[in-house]
Amino acid sequence: MEKTHRTVHWFRKGLRLHDNEALYHAVTTSQVVFPIYILDVDWQTEKEKFSALKTRFLIECLRDLDEGLKKCGTRLYVLTGDATTVIKKFCKENEITQMTWMKDAEIFYRERDEEITKVVHRMEIKTKSFLGHTLYDQDEVIAKNGGKIPMDLSEFYAAIADMEQPGAPCPTSCIAPAVDNHESTYGIPKISVWGHQAPRSLPIYRGGERQALKALQAKINDPTLFTLNGFNQGVKTKLPHTTYLSAYQNYGCISTRHFWKAAEKLPESKTIMLRGQIMYREFFYVAASQVNNFTKMAGNRICRQIEWYKNEEHLSAWQEGRTGYPYIDAVMRQLVTEGFIHHLNRWAVASFLTNGQLWLNWEHGQESMFYDLI
Repeated sequence: MEKTHRTVHWFRKGLRLHDNEALYHAVTTSQVVFPIYILDVDWQTEKEKFSALKTRFLIECLRDLDEGLKKCGTRLYVLTGDATTVIKKFCKENEITQMTWMKDAEIFYRERDEEITKVVHRMEIKTKSFLGHTLYDQDEVIAKNGGKIPMDLSEFYAAIADMEQPGAPCPTSCIAPAVDNHESTYGIPKISVWGHQAPRSLPIYRGGERQALKALQAKINDPTLFTLNGFNQGVKTKLPHTTYLSAYQNYGCISTRHFWKAAEKLPESKTIMLRGQIMYREFFYVAASQVNNFTKMAGNRICRQIEWYKNEEHLSAWQEGRTGYPYIDAVMRQLVTEGFIHHLNRWAVASFLTNGQLWLNWEHGQESMFYDLI
């Protein structure tokens, strides 16, 4: 393939070099590639809601990506400000002819992509986006389901039954230049730029592609994965081991296709279990791609409308771990302190908040999890 372009590859959630089809296309069609990340604090604060722990994890992911790019002879270019404005300026200054990125599923990402695509097309810049955050294209799944959103897993599985199975990960390749004044102009900012102070607690999990791949390999080699483990003062805990890789998948530090392929190395029963969790994630991304106000009750066409109680005192007690129920309080305090809680604990505190005890709107729980969960 002839290399004719000067390309910007926009890193968003796909913060990795392995199995990155959008990056691979950029490299194989370009004379030069500029890997960028856009820090649009106002947009992120409104749409993504980052706690200090979550922000620290993101910064670790960006630093790890930058280290990987250094080995390719380049760096990560962090552009700060409104996404549309900084992309337009950067593309003009560097005579960009092509722009690539990995597709995101959620509506607010897709809306921003449409806006920016219009801007760069007016600059006669070609755009190319690729699947990579999920196994299946959400629009294709819905088309296979007769234009309707699958409302349960059985309907989802029926829709993908005759779709092509996930293929092998694509090759890794990267070439690009780095400017002399990179650190001062395009370096990764400190946590204070997001409006946070550095967390006092030590990180339970460190962000980044290298950590993600290392953790995945460790889990694949762990014979106790998905088994009942241990005793606590003579009483079985019955807590299954999990992969603890959801944060890495969320930021795209690990490819879902790579994850899917790695599951083949497990015994058949565990392969089925692990892939089942991946498919559950796919199912929800399909719904999120088409439903406005997916994280809200009002204006959400697939959500049951319920008259929840309104009690700020009870809500604050739940958020701060002051309900008087030791188990619930311990889980909520762990969430705020570590940025992670076991998925069974997530179910427990969510149930307590809603129909289990407090009868408060699930949106409060969604907002807390979205803000604090890494």
